[in-house]
Amino acid sequence: MILHGEIFSSYENWIRSRERLIFRNKDVLDSYQYFNLKRICSHFAIDYQTAPGLDYLPEPLFKDNAVTLRTSGSKSGTQRPYLFPTRYYSLIEQHHLWRFTHEHQIRHGAVVLLGYSNFDNNAHKLLEIKQRYASLGLNNDQWMWRYNRNITPSIMRDFLETLRVMKPRFLVCQPSQLDLIRYLVGDFEKLPFHLVSTGETLYPSTLEFAKRNFAGVIDKMRCWDGGLSFYTCRAERKHINDELCYVYHGSTGHVLSTDFYNTCTPFIKYANYDRGVIKEGLCDCGVYGRYFDSFEGGHATLVKAGSQFIDGGAIVSEITAFFNSRLHPDLQNTLIEKYGRFRIVSGIIFHVHQRADQSIDFTYQASHLLNEVEESMLKDMVSFVIFRTTANVPEVRINFNPNLWSEGLRGSRNKFQCIESEAL
Repeated sequence: MILHGEIFSSYENWIRSRERLIFRNKDVLDSYQYFNLKRICSHFAIDYQTAPGLDYLPEPLFKDNAVTLRTSGSKSGTQRPYLFPTRYYSLIEQHHLWRFTHEHQIRHGAVVLLGYSNFDNNAHKLLEIKQRYASLGLNNDQWMWRYNRNITPSIMRDFLETLRVMKPRFLVCQPSQLDLIRYLVGDFEKLPFHLVSTGETLYPSTLEFAKRNFAGVIDKMRCWDGGLSFYTCRAERKHINDELCYVYHGSTGHVLSTDFYNTCTPFIKYANYDRGVIKEGLCDCGVYGRYFDSFEGGHATLVKAGSQFIDGGAIVSEITAFFNSRLHPDLQNTLIEKYGRFRIVSGIIFHVHQRADQSIDFTYQASHLLNEVEESMLKDMVSFVIFRTTANVPEVRINFNPNLWSEGLRGSRNKFQCIESEAL
């Protein structure tokens, strides 16, 4: 039996014992998950069999020695916060990294992260990350290449050549950022290191582009709210991290997960509204466990503003920041000048669709139908975020759909808080 807390109790214990969390047969998997499911439910005094599924963030029950995380998957994101025990946070971050680098035999070295910044005048530069991320490996040199919407094909080619000379351990980016590379420069001479895709659903066309242009491709997900996570092995199977969570199908087809290591916030049968077909078995890579035969999470395509390409992930982040009262100063001044004192509508989920003429359909679901002033303000916000102005821009249409949440569960590519474009 692998006891709870034994491996993550210290860095030394984790280094010495982490390979025991790679399960090789059904008996070991079942006994480990049963033990930890029973333990975490007992901790919160919850009967797992009768516990209702959660489609909202549960309230924290234990607040001591906790780090504040957010549903964007970071400490400083724009979504609602919750708590996670500090004593496990850094080691679990490093464990996620170790699982896929161990499988793909990737050694220590520099790691490069793509980062979008709409307002950074120092963009298009490779900057060293001084305060290192545990998720990128505390023993690795960490770099971020910042870019903005003024990116051009020549700037992107220069960046790719810099990477070719640098030969990092791997490059981390979102699928919509891969699409940006594809639209700006197309195929190029294959780079001699791995590409790690995260943050959005990696669709086949983007995956094939990555395979043609990088030495290897790893599709990775790490969702702290609920513990759901996976990585692809060399056989391209999406292995669920069974050592960290219990995952299965909900009654409506979405995925439910129980986090074994969040002893502060009770994520028991939590639905983050990803969908997937879950199977179990022994893989050619030697791992026995649950895996996604198919997976559908959040997604974003590029958005076109005039002649510029903007990755949809950045647009989603900016719109979400608006609903959480984190406004860019220029946008805030524009809204104050036009509307005076105003209140931002909260609790909105949305889907943005760009038509071939670059006009925008913004569909939302909220607790109430927006009034005329709120709708006008929302139009200005969407125009500013995408086109950087509210004057003489393609039309923005605001649509209310009270069933957006439930339709997002059934639609194959109609998930809320996503970007789709026909203007490419």
